Amino acid sequence: MPRAAVLAIATAQMLPPDAHSPRLLEDSWLDVLVRRAGDFGTDLAADVLGGLDGPGVSATEAARLLETVTEHLRGSGSIADTAAGLYCHRNTVQHRFARFHELTGRDVRRPDDAALVAVALRARTAAAD
Repeated sequence: MPRAAVLAIATAQMLPPDAHSPRLLEDSWLDVLVRRAGDFGTDLAADVLGGLDGPGVSATEAARLLETVTEHLRGSGSIADTAAGLYCHRNTVQHRFARFHELTGRDVRRPDDAALVAVALRARTAAAD
């Protein structure tokens, strides 16, 4: 099967059941990658984000940290933009990043860590669905 057809099918499989329009592969790469990774995606999410589920971390704190990291990864990578998107002070974002790093060992301000966390977040979301 031609590569284009394989990628089109993989992209179509990422569409939610209530989708009313097509989705571009360029907007779906992380989802396609996670789906193709299978159980490795689940393992990756557990390894990278597992510290958020540990003792001493409330569900509220974990959710707040994930919200901050997700906003940062969706945006421009600017702490000021992340703070504006969350309606909080940039120092609050810095403190949340420090706590996320403390719990996971990953610093989302570093490109390699940010990429790994982005894939782990998609895998965690896919596993929850």
